[in-house]
Amino acid sequence: MISSLKITETFYSIDDFCKEFVPLFEKQLIGKGKKRNRPSKLSLSEVMTVQVLFYLSGFRNFKTFFLMVASAKTGTLSRFG
Repeated sequence: MISSLKITETFYSIDDFCKEFVPLFEKQLIGKGKKRNRPSKLSLSEVMTVQVLFYLSGFRNFKTFFLMVASAKTGTLSRFG
């Protein structure tokens, strides 16, 4: 598994990228289009970090990866018994 220091470093790198990329990207859009009714609970950089960590983890399906991360966070592995 990836260390928490590496996860933090990855998040900061992605967050710095998003801070520069998103304003430039939004300037290039033609129109606003249909907006979501409610805001997302995760930022774009958080979503991208989870995707990058999934790719680097070697798991083949996202559900297994997510359950492993969630159980490691709570300290329980009872779901995998």
